[in-house]
Amino acid sequence: MDGSEKTHNKIRGSIFNKVWENINNSSHKNIFLNYTISKYNFKSFYVDFKNIIENRKIKGVLFHFFTPYIGTDSSLLLNNKEKHIALRTLLKLKKRHPIKISNTFDGIKLLLSNQWKRPIWSSILICDDIISECCCRKGIYNIMICSICGCTPSVETYVIQKLKPLAIIENLKFL
Repeated sequence: MDGSEKTHNKIRGSIFNKVWENINNSSHKNIFLNYTISKYNFKSFYVDFKNIIENRKIKGVLFHFFTPYIGTDSSLLLNNKEKHIALRTLLKLKKRHPIKISNTFDGIKLLLSNQWKRPIWSSILICDDIISECCCRKGIYNIMICSICGCTPSVETYVIQKLKPLAIIENLKFL
């Protein structure tokens, strides 16, 4: 999910209503959404989140940050100031909705500091029988892209790998 209907469709094409239809028709009891924060929605993701969690079928949201892989358009990338504002907002949201936001406090703080080791050995990806050392497929990232990584599952893997007690406790909800 990438925001309101207008914003989501601008980024992904006219599929917003189909996504909601699929969610509403699903019999799954634990639906978690991925929401990518980008240039188009960083000022409104707070409101979008509130609208998303009104749907009782949605148990939570994991927020990501747009990452421009090699050969893709980087116009959606937040600058450092925008990313910092978005992360501070996300931290405030997490304090108000600790269960509904899947990002951990430790993960959000690491994103704010941008101080985690990359690539992450515990976040290996296998695509077309090729092993990549992190969450990206080989050939779509480089050192510059890794330095602005917005892939929060990698950060969340890192805080668990480092045995951060609060992050481990926060992830117990997925068991």
